Amino acid sequence: MENKDYLVFSLLLLGGTSYLFYSAEAVRQYPFFMAVTFTVVVSIAAFFIFLPKLRREWFYPLIIVNGGLSVALPILQGMSWIWFSLLYLIVLSFLMVGYSLYKQK
Repeated sequence: MENKDYLVFSLLLLGGTSYLFYSAEAVRQYPFFMAVTFTVVVSIAAFFIFLPKLRREWFYPLIIVNGGLSVALPILQGMSWIWFSLLYLIVLSFLMVGYSLYKQK
């Protein structure tokens, strides 16, 4: 039963992201923003799906790569994207807090 839950969660998250990219035509002008957003969304999905099995060796590179991409977003796309970058970094910091709290139990 858990595998179906994982599949449904993943499909809903990826479907929502795909719909966002499809319906917002102006976003297509910013391919790096699309790539960063898709990477962060997939990482969030992987975090929640694999949280019970997630080890530190997998979690820290996930956070480092997403953090690096989020920092590079305003550098490559322009400083008007700093708010998305901050939003992604805040979400990643909450993932780190959640991971720490989960592993303490």
